[in-house]
Amino acid sequence: MHNYKTFDDQINILQERGLIINDIDQAKEILEIHNYYNVINGYKDLFCYTDENKNEKFIKGTTFNEIYSLYEFDRELRAIIFKYTLQIENTLRTLVSHVFSKYHGVENYLRYSNFDFIDYKSASKKK
Repeated sequence: MHNYKTFDDQINILQERGLIINDIDQAKEILEIHNYYNVINGYKDLFCYTDENKNEKFIKGTTFNEIYSLYEFDRELRAIIFKYTLQIENTLRTLVSHVFSKYHGVENYLRYSNFDFIDYKSASKKK
């Protein structure tokens, strides 16, 4: 369990580890909004190494903005993928509903007899 750290403490820790922070107020605001774990712990591995004393350090020249940019890129990429995944899901659901209704009738989706149920517990015991 880690001890509570203020945003100033978090900034100091990052600087002690060699991270360059050009705008401290902006970095604190980012940590307040997105939190240390999401921004730093989620993306630091690409920018870190362990020194001879087994302390985690940032590669020389690494900036807070580089880590935050990677965080933002990943967040935007996830949003795009999620958007299109929802569209694919909706299309698939529409097609399945259409085909099912065509063969079984519009209201027959409520009848259990129209579905094949697999008893996975029984099937796994037979193996």
